[in-house]
Amino acid sequence: MAAGMAVPIDEVVVTGGALEALTLCVQTVTRPGDVVAIQAPAFYATLQILDRLRLKAVEIPVHPKEGLDLSALADALKQHPIRGQCPIGS
Repeated sequence: MAAGMAVPIDEVVVTGGALEALTLCVQTVTRPGDVVAIQAPAFYATLQILDRLRLKAVEIPVHPKEGLDLSALADALKQHPIRGQCPIGS
């Protein structure tokens, strides 16, 4: 309970790293052909994962000081059937 949360052991998934965790998460909430929102610039391995899973990416600009461009995200959500958002990758 280091973070103040009790989690049943059967709800814990141990992975070999962040990319494996990202892959498992994205596979859980998407299907091939789905559209996901990702940060731009994105970590190249994130793009490779999405390509391998046959997902389409909509890039949302991130400013180094201001963070995620929320208006661009809002526009993307209106224009695309975004299934998931990948926070890992910039």
